[in-house]
Amino acid sequence: MSSETLVSAPACSQPSRVTEIPIHGGTLQPGQSVRLPLWLRGPDQEGVHEINFLFYYENTEKGLKISHRVLRHTVFICASRSLSVQASACRSSASPHHSLDDKGSGGTLVFIDVENVNASESGVREFHIVQVSSSSQHWRLHKYINPCNNYDCRLSSRERAKLCFKAMRCKPHEGSDGVKEYTFADLNLGNERIMSSSTPCGDFFFSCRQSSVLEQVNSAPRNSRSQGSGHSDNTASDITNIAKKCNELDLNIIVIWKAYVVEDNKQLILEGQLHVALKTFGKEASSLIPKEETQEMMLLRFKSELPPPVILPYPELSQLIRTNLCYPETFTHHFVKER
Repeated sequence: MSSETLVSAPACSQPSRVTEIPIHGGTLQPGQSVRLPLWLRGPDQEGVHEINFLFYYENTEKGLKISHRVLRHTVFICASRSLSVQASACRSSASPHHSLDDKGSGGTLVFIDVENVNASESGVREFHIVQVSSSSQHWRLHKYINPCNNYDCRLSSRERAKLCFKAMRCKPHEGSDGVKEYTFADLNLGNERIMSSSTPCGDFFFSCRQSSVLEQVNSAPRNSRSQGSGHSDNTASDITNIAKKCNELDLNIIVIWKAYVVEDNKQLILEGQLHVALKTFGKEASSLIPKEETQEMMLLRFKSELPPPVILPYPELSQLIRTNLCYPETFTHHFVKER
């Protein structure tokens, strides 16, 4: 079973780009040095990238003409491809007495495909999938389906692992001041268990969540009123909105990994994480950004006129219907022999 932790949004709010360096005593003495570990959000494109740092420091004595100084520092990092994660969720087709937990809520199956897309010549020997976690306000990873919890998931170049978990609904939690809380659930694939809420997983989750909310606000059309709209159009729109609302899934999957890299005949261990947001049942989410086609390729393509779209019934409604066939495991039939 997964270990769960409740975290309020203000506790892991939008991380600031300004970080205070922890120094014992608040003063850096002459000849003293401080090592500061940092988690970096990896760039989406591989290659060499430039990162600029600004270090601000003040004099211990107040009232001087030069009260502070700023040091500019530039570093270069080489980003290479690591893992590719495709995730999807579907409602469990098990009978109700098998899919209900102690709280009486139905179960959901979460399928995760993890592939090592790193080239073997880059010095990366293998990736170790340490843990799979989830963060959401309404859902949580509950337990393993495949593999078992003692499975040592290590992926060499171009190897793929297929994982399956069971997710359950969680009760809505609110803090003391009415602040909504999020559930972080952790399922480790080995002996090491990491509390994802106390790692940069929480910072990255709330950062991406706030960015997506701002994008939705900016892209949402302004409300406009039009006269003469029929009652049938409103009814159809209401049915579509209800079906889409029932198929919404707000579950963020976090894959925590370690990579074993060989550089200058030395083995290094790199740590990282991948986030995939599942928003709809039956719709696959990927950690890789789809490649955009170049303009030259678009010019060489001949496009024919598309036929008018065919109006189909609401596909969301069919996914909301569950059918269970109940039958006895054994049946005795008395055959009658006729002459």
